[in-house]
Amino acid sequence: MGEIVPSQLEAYRTTMASGGGRNVKGEPGSVLSLDNISKFILQKQLWTIKREESGSLVIEESTSSIRGSRQDLISIIQLMPTWATPDATAFITPRGLASALPVPPTLQHLYPDYALPGPTLAVMGIIELNPSLLPPSHPSSVPSLSWNMLFPPPQGIGADPATWPPVQILRLVSQRFTWNITVVATNIESGVTCNDVIQSIHKSMHENLSDPELKSANTQTRTFEAWRYNRSVASDVPQGDDKLPDTYLKCDFLGRYIKFGGIVQDKRYVKTVCALSDVPGTFELQCIKVPAQVALYQEDEAGDCCTIC
Repeated sequence: MGEIVPSQLEAYRTTMASGGGRNVKGEPGSVLSLDNISKFILQKQLWTIKREESGSLVIEESTSSIRGSRQDLISIIQLMPTWATPDATAFITPRGLASALPVPPTLQHLYPDYALPGPTLAVMGIIELNPSLLPPSHPSSVPSLSWNMLFPPPQGIGADPATWPPVQILRLVSQRFTWNITVVATNIESGVTCNDVIQSIHKSMHENLSDPELKSANTQTRTFEAWRYNRSVASDVPQGDDKLPDTYLKCDFLGRYIKFGGIVQDKRYVKTVCALSDVPGTFELQCIKVPAQVALYQEDEAGDCCTIC
């Protein structure tokens, strides 16, 4: 087999046992030679998401190991597609190239409430985002979605899976707001889709802002000025039937950072805002600043507080 870079296994500490009994540890991103490996152990701290009768989500911790022969390991690495649809008959790589790789075996019994039933490698804890949701600057991105989140989402957002493997639930956090956005699959069989993600973001942005969020000392002035601007006659805010209500909305909290900037996996940032930073399916939503009409909206030098003329 030669050398293989197991990039798909970066969530793991992989321990290899050679024929002579010497252990070889592979760190994330390392290059491992499979020539002399007789058996392997993959160890992963797993999180199981369960929904209680009250509707709240409970996350339980467990540890799982996968053991097998050298050939089993080779098969796992070979069978891992870089991107796949839930349909077992078609695969697409991040760069849009077709792949004839078969569907990996189901390992759902080790990830029962988080993964979808069917042919997924959910136990691996490896979640890859659909390229259409990535920021424009990402090397694997495709033509990105241009969307001002004050407005309804554009039509034609596909029902392609938002992640590989497909998941029932994913969560979004952001450096531009303080709440989490939970995205639940509309169709459990196909998992969370790109459309589910965009619709959930839109729904969250148009919810009422809570009192604690509104009264935050470092954002109150910015939120008030954004509220006024977002209901003005400016051409870059909703008008007519789409005009925003008079109440404070969560999109007002963002100030001028109201353009969808893509979704990324930023484990370091997630760790700063989430106690359970290793929960699969937690991503960062990036928001892009949109310049406002100068005649109506002027920012101070810090770019935080604003004045409407």
